[in-house]
Amino acid sequence: MPLLSFAEARATVLQVVRLHGQKPERKQVELEQARGRVLATKAVADRDDPPLDRALRDGYALRAYDTPGTLKLIGEVRAGAVFPGELPARHAVEIMTGAPVPAGADAVVMLEQAELEGRGVHVGAAVEPGAHVSPRGVLARRGDMVLKAGTRLEYAEMALLAGIGATQVVVYRKPRVAILTTGDELVEASTRPLPHQVRNSNAWSLAAQVERAGGEALLLATAPDSLERTVVLIGEGLKADMLLIAGGVSAGRYDLVEHALARWSAEFYFDGVEIQPGPGEAVFRTAGQSRFHDGLLRAARARRAGAAERANRVGSAAARGRADRGFPARARPDAMPAGAAELRRRRGNAGALARLGRHRGGMPGELLPGGRCGYARIPRRRAHPGAAAVIEMRRQ
Repeated sequence: MPLLSFAEARATVLQVVRLHGQKPERKQVELEQARGRVLATKAVADRDDPPLDRALRDGYALRAYDTPGTLKLIGEVRAGAVFPGELPARHAVEIMTGAPVPAGADAVVMLEQAELEGRGVHVGAAVEPGAHVSPRGVLARRGDMVLKAGTRLEYAEMALLAGIGATQVVVYRKPRVAILTTGDELVEASTRPLPHQVRNSNAWSLAAQVERAGGEALLLATAPDSLERTVVLIGEGLKADMLLIAGGVSAGRYDLVEHALARWSAEFYFDGVEIQPGPGEAVFRTAGQSRFHDGLLRAARARRAGAAERANRVGSAAARGRADRGFPARARPDAMPAGAAELRRRRGNAGALARLGRHRGGMPGELLPGGRCGYARIPRRRAHPGAAAVIEMRRQ
């Protein structure tokens, strides 16, 4: 068989699993057990998020119509508290980040943009309605989907689940991946090897990669240079969802894996990939079990676990380069919802290609439901577009 590029091999693996893989089982787990798992059902908001208008900055809550001018300061409101009653005209309330905006107020002026004058606060410039306020429901309305089925649950997704009170989560069962290493020269890691022996380190490396990819690793006994014993051990591995085999696939007299697989009527899809170290990589199928490189493993594991495919996404770290700076900007409404968007800037000769995060008028670090994201192009000579700049948006 001809050698395949990594991209070709990956596409082949995904196609094989897509066509022959069985639908993964579901189970309900506690939230603390869900990290790294794949969500099996959509998650929906149990209330508006935020549930009321909320301050985005420390400052003074006021009526925008009353600015500029000096307003009477009549109290304060902090996060976790509520200001009683309605804010009268020509009055202001000191407010902390995250606190509910008092009824009657429609804007917040930052502390550094106002001056205390006796029992009042002077605002020297007009404030726009909605300034520094996260409106009720801007992140999600009650019943909105915030995570779709097939989402891998990492730190951001765990925060979203906790935020909607999802203390029990339906996830897919972890794929069980059997690991078989081969060769008479291998001994256990706890053994002191003789000069002609080596400790079996590959099995532990593969197990760690399986766990990192979200699977459950099952270490089999090492297969000796015996065809019959290798056949038996492969049979044990085929009881799992996947089988990884290390060694025994070269052209030597005691490279017995392909002969053993022939006993199980294995169907080979390729037997070499242009990667380093390599190219001794093969993918076969008997009842859906496979052997492949780490990158291929993660691709197939995601498909088997029900995860949405993210192959070669342009937004990956390799494609984006290192993000070194963030700032707010306003997207064109015909491309993305207007509002605050976190952009991570990347320098380039033809201008800056920036990543559009999933922010929309919320607190820093909050995720927008539905995963809206894309890219923005900022003119080359513009170091900072400013909070009110309009930028060219591209959907991802």
